[in-house]
Amino acid sequence: MEKTQLKNAPASWDDLVKDLASDRRGGKRLNLSCPIEISGIDRTGVSFSECTKTQDISERGCRMETSLPLERGDIVAIKLLLDGGKTPDEAPHFFEIMWTVNNAKGRVVGARKLQSENIWKVSFPPVKSSLKPRPR
Repeated sequence: MEKTQLKNAPASWDDLVKDLASDRRGGKRLNLSCPIEISGIDRTGVSFSECTKTQDISERGCRMETSLPLERGDIVAIKLLLDGGKTPDEAPHFFEIMWTVNNAKGRVVGARKLQSENIWKVSFPPVKSSLKPRPR
């Protein structure tokens, strides 16, 4: 029986560990708890809205805790709230739910932005280029 070697496979166990430990995301996450309002229409046509906070944010999305029964593939509108829970006079930004994990308070979800505007009002470090080979 012939062994098949994968292209771009790590050369050694140490290389595999380094590869797994590296941050493979295109951008960095910031551990910021931002007050937000999540709203949308569920699969039965009923509208929902909840005020919660992010656990972390990135230029491309966020992770948040919610009591809403959100599922992968759901589209939600997220609005950044000001101090005191007031909503600014801005349109909400649309996000797609990418993953969910149940926990004691409901669930934690990861969401990806569907628009290019910066909802978070912070500057992120430049995105690292995927064209450069990783050092081995």
